[in-house]
Amino acid sequence: MPSRSLKRSPANLTIPEELFHLWTSQNSWLGSVLVDPSSSLILQGNDIAIHQWLPAHSSDSKEVSAQQLSGQKFEQFLHSDESTPALLKKPLEMADGSYFECLFQRNDGTVYPAQVLIKRIQHQGKDLVMVLFSDISAQKRMQRDLEAKQEGLVETLEDLKKSHAEQQALSQKVLESQSTLILNSKMAALGEMAGGVAHEINNPLAIIKASASILRDHLNKAPTPDLEKLGTGLARIEETVTRIAKIVSGLRSFSRNAAQDPMDLIVVSQVIEDSFSLCSEKFKNQSIRLTFDPGSFGQMRVLGRAAQLSQVLINLLGNSRDAIESLPNKWIDVKLNADETFISISVTDCGNGIPENVLQKIMQPFFTTKEVGKGTGLGLSISKGIIEDHKGSLTYDSSCPNTCFVIRLPLFKSTATKTPG
Repeated sequence: MPSRSLKRSPANLTIPEELFHLWTSQNSWLGSVLVDPSSSLILQGNDIAIHQWLPAHSSDSKEVSAQQLSGQKFEQFLHSDESTPALLKKPLEMADGSYFECLFQRNDGTVYPAQVLIKRIQHQGKDLVMVLFSDISAQKRMQRDLEAKQEGLVETLEDLKKSHAEQQALSQKVLESQSTLILNSKMAALGEMAGGVAHEINNPLAIIKASASILRDHLNKAPTPDLEKLGTGLARIEETVTRIAKIVSGLRSFSRNAAQDPMDLIVVSQVIEDSFSLCSEKFKNQSIRLTFDPGSFGQMRVLGRAAQLSQVLINLLGNSRDAIESLPNKWIDVKLNADETFISISVTDCGNGIPENVLQKIMQPFFTTKEVGKGTGLGLSISKGIIEDHKGSLTYDSSCPNTCFVIRLPLFKSTATKTPG
C-alpha cells in the first residue's frame, strides 16, 4: 500500500502508514478524519468520510476525492445554527472519548445527523484529533416513526379511555333505565291490584268493627261480663289486625325500589304467601281459584330480595289471570319442590300452553300478546333478569299439559361447622 506522504498533509506532518491503517481498519464501518486542531485543517480521511462529505465527487477516483477532502477546514462540514449548543460548535476542543450527536453538512448543502466520537492522539510531538462518525439518518427516521406510532398509540389509548368512560356512563344509564322500568312495572301492577287490596283491607276492618260493636254491647248489657266471650272477641280482633298488617307490609315491601338492597335470607313460602295477600281478593272477585302447596319445603330459604321475588310472582300470577279470564273453570296453582341445590316454584294455570311461535319471543322486552293498554311486554323480561340476578332461572315448562312457568333458585346452605371442644 503506498505511504500517505507529506504532500497530502498541509500541516507539514508525515502520517505513517501504520497509524493511518490502524485507525481506518479498526473502524472500517465509521467515517474517519484526522484533523489538526490548531488549524482546523483535515489531514486525512477514509473512503466513508469522502463519500459522505463529498457526494458531488463520489464518481471520481478515490485519490482525487481524497485530495479534495485533505486540506479543507473541518468546520465547513459541521452544520450549526442558533439552536446548536455552543459545545457542539467546537468539537475539536472536546476531551478524548467525547461522544455526542451533531449535524454534518455535505458539500452539496444537504445536512444529516451523525454520532461522533473524539479521539485525541499525539504524533511527532503534535496534538491531533481523530473524528470518528456514523450517519444515523436511518435511525432518526426510525425514531421519528416510532415516536409517531407512540403518539398514535397514546391517542388510541386516550380514545379507549374515553370510550370506556362513555361505556361506563352508558351502562349506568342503562341500569338507571332498567331500574325505572322495573319501578314503573311495579307501579302498573300496584294499580291493577289497588281495587283488590282495598277490598282485602276493608273486609277485615268490617270484622274488627263488628267484633268491637258486639263486645261493647255485651259489656253494656251483661251485669257480669263473660270473660271467655270477651277473650274470643279480642282474639278475633287481634287476628284480623295481624292480617291487615301483613297486607300493608307486603304492599310496602312490593312498592319500594329494592334493586340496591343487599341479599338477605328469605323463607320462600313466606314470600309466596305475602304475594298472595296482595292479589288473592282480586282473583277471588274474578272467580279464579288460587292455591298454594308448599309441601315439605315450607321452611326452605334462599339468599335474595323479597320485594323483587314478590314482583316476579305477582307478574306471573297476573299473566295467568289475564290468560285464563275467559275460561269457564279458572284456577292457578303454585307449588314448591326442591333437590339438593335448588328450590323450584312452579306457577301453573288452567290454560292449554303457549304456542311455539309465541314461546320463542315471550322473554323479549316489549313483546306482548295482550290487548293494547293491558301490558307493556316488560314483565317477563324484567322477571327473567331479576331471577338471573339471584343466580337462578325462569323457564317455561313445555312438558306440562297446562301453562306452567318455573322459577329455580339456589338453596341457602349454612356453612357453619361445629368447633371441636
